[in-house]
Amino acid sequence: MKFKLLLTSLACLIILGLNSCASWGTKSPKLSGTQQAEKASLTMELVEGDIKLLILHISTTNSALQSLVQTEQIDFEKAYADYVATYDATSATAEQFFANTEIQNQQIRAYFDQWHEQGATYTNPEVQLLSEQRLVELSAVYANIAEANVGVLGALNEYITTTAEIKKYLSTDLTTKGIDVIKPVAQSVIYNGISLKSLLELLYSSITVFRTELSPLAVQ
Repeated sequence: MKFKLLLTSLACLIILGLNSCASWGTKSPKLSGTQQAEKASLTMELVEGDIKLLILHISTTNSALQSLVQTEQIDFEKAYADYVATYDATSATAEQFFANTEIQNQQIRAYFDQWHEQGATYTNPEVQLLSEQRLVELSAVYANIAEANVGVLGALNEYITTTAEIKKYLSTDLTTKGIDVIKPVAQSVIYNGISLKSLLELLYSSITVFRTELSPLAVQ
């Protein structure tokens, strides 16, 4: 599962810090530190875009689900079709977010590894110390992203899984009784969706801060 692979990547970043995760992926082509930073920053910008879309789609999915489980609903088929459409959009965006986050993690690890290797080549002790201090500082900033991401990945996977199962259940029992039966689960996932949006907003802020650290210009 993609989100489990991402959790493994994040664990490597958090627990091992600058050390390589031996079994993780293939090595990126050799780029300069500045090129690595620019490449990672562009990917993080894509992740920021995914987050914005996820927040929007989760809101519409919650709204459609809330409308669907109202007992006074007259046109169940239309309400269900609306819910399926919003779910599909959320699920597709989540897959895109998982993929871009995986790339982001690989690129940042490569960036930090290269910085660490370069630091060992300095002959001036003062320059070497300054390099190490700056790397520790950047690593601490990125750790906020990694930690926030762990919470988002688990919550997002649970949200997508549960909303999918509600869709599947109602495809078989789209009746007043069926909706009444599934309503407690629907209300719970709606509440979880609201919490998930807060986690996504925190992650977005953390990414923006790190992108600003990598950029010679302020991130817009």
